[in-house]
Amino acid sequence: MFELIQNQFVPEGTIVVTEEQTNGRGQLGNSWESDPGQNLTFSVLLRPNFLVPENQYLISMAVGLALTDMITHLMKKSAKLKWPNDLFLNNRKLGGILTECHIQDQMVCVVGIGLNINQQNFKAPLATSMSLLSDKTFDLNEVLAMTLQCLEARYLQLRAGKYAQIEAAYKSNLYGLGEKRMFEAEKLFVGIIRDVNQAGQLIVEVSDQLKAFHTKEIRMII
Repeated sequence: MFELIQNQFVPEGTIVVTEEQTNGRGQLGNSWESDPGQNLTFSVLLRPNFLVPENQYLISMAVGLALTDMITHLMKKSAKLKWPNDLFLNNRKLGGILTECHIQDQMVCVVGIGLNINQQNFKAPLATSMSLLSDKTFDLNEVLAMTLQCLEARYLQLRAGKYAQIEAAYKSNLYGLGEKRMFEAEKLFVGIIRDVNQAGQLIVEVSDQLKAFHTKEIRMII
């Protein structure tokens, strides 16, 4: 979408939906697996000029919460958000978010969202779909409409300056919160996830001390 906005003005809220993802990209260059016509892969353009650049991770928080809201509406189940950008349900990956922001005269963000809806087979051992977890087939248009409705509600909450509410809701949905987990940084270690700050750093308790990690500095081993 960034190629599109380089050549013309694109209004906030513009959505680009792809029926087939042939070169899906996730956080840190990870690939995204999606069968044609079975899932949702789309991008949304946002212009969050109300945010200072240091707090842009709040966008990912709001989008992640919108996805958990959608799952609650359509599946009556509670999904979790695995830092930094994954949607998990029943300890399986259901979707992912990739937020990229460019800051020149103003902040422009493209939020890429991938949701596994009706796909039945995956190569990745942790991947699953809404269909596999509910034993039903979903209408992609209905899922998209509900996702966009939830996204608008969370984005308006963010634009209204309700940062504390967004952070509190995100923390309550944070995968592994308060649990001992194995992590890999410069070496393997055990820590306890305590929080994620507005800068998008994962706060981990290590040997009774709180440490903050950026996405490229640490990896959770499930």
